[in-house]
Amino acid sequence: MKFGIDRIGVAAASLALLLSACDNQQNTGSPPDQAGIELADRAASAPRPEPEYPEGFDFLRYRIDLSDAQPSACFVFSHALDPSVDYAPYVELTGQTTVALRVDGASLCLGGLTFGQSPDVTLLAGLPAANGDALDNS
Repeated sequence: MKFGIDRIGVAAASLALLLSACDNQQNTGSPPDQAGIELADRAASAPRPEPEYPEGFDFLRYRIDLSDAQPSACFVFSHALDPSVDYAPYVELTGQTTVALRVDGASLCLGGLTFGQSPDVTLLAGLPAANGDALDNS
């Protein structure tokens, strides 16, 4: 699976705008102008969608973590990863030579990224989950 981690700066700006809107809502005690739309709570018996998770071990999505001075890209999987496994052989990176890999539950995070760079990341088949399943190449 190949992913381009681009527009980290755009993601950071979008996140800042979202946080600003949330902060505004908390400070005023009311949601932003809804042009007369009134929201109501959904009944406990109302139907809700079921989460769409694959049965086997699979990549779900990636997220950008901006909690440190340098951003990191975290790849989220359907099952937990094993923090004792060296995942470096399962990650190919172009456009940047060194990153720090970190396991956080079901996420594999690539640290050491810088704003404005767009490395291509390939997750290789065989990347293992903590339960023994492995990522296949499809």
